[in-house]
Amino acid sequence: MSSNPQPFSSLRLAAPASGFFGRLITIAAGALLLVAALMFSLLALTVLLSAGLLVFAYLKWKTRHLRRHLDEHLREQAQPSQPQPAPSGCVIDGEIIGDAEYEARTSTGNSPTSFLPEPCNRRPRPRVAP
Repeated sequence: MSSNPQPFSSLRLAAPASGFFGRLITIAAGALLLVAALMFSLLALTVLLSAGLLVFAYLKWKTRHLRRHLDEHLREQAQPSQPQPAPSGCVIDGEIIGDAEYEARTSTGNSPTSFLPEPCNRRPRPRVAP
């Protein structure tokens, strides 16, 4: 059919030895390759964990003043030196009590608070213990 010979037809890879010693050498080579891969992966994991620990320590060191400032700010908010005034309006459990109009009122002008609801004049009911 074709007069051109196939380029790889004469090339033949050697099959592994089928004797007892050939199989034993194949098993030993596979085990050695597996141990080498395990050692390399442990080394790579150690290097990555060490680098991650160094980066974490560096970031903790560089941001220590920010954490200190944040702690001071949170302490100031937790114990205010002057009592804060109560907010206007009636808010009970996150709900506004009263008639709320959320559309802009044209009669009050263009002030930024013209669309806010009027504060209610009701006092919250005292809670009853269950």
